[in-house]
Amino acid sequence: MDNDAVWFPPLGDYILSKRCGMCKAKPGTPCDAPRSIARFRKDNESSKAAFGVPISADEVSRCSHTPRIDRGLDHRRRDMARAPRIEDRELGRTYGTL
Repeated sequence: MDNDAVWFPPLGDYILSKRCGMCKAKPGTPCDAPRSIARFRKDNESSKAAFGVPISADEVSRCSHTPRIDRGLDHRRRDMARAPRIEDRELGRTYGTL
């Protein structure tokens, strides 16, 4: 299996590039979902922090609203489908459209 991180931005970047239809969070800002953030931090002691701490990139895909995640996934899948075959890709080049 190839390492898509070499050619494409992280999934969290795709998710944050979209506006949230539920909480109206602007692109680049995390969703206003305090219950999801609290549940994630409780379940993952290593990520636990005070609410005043900005949301980390790892939390974005777990603490965003589902429609925003779906739109980010769709965008990433389109980029992956449009990219050249793995054998034809160049190291050091990104194929994402962000």
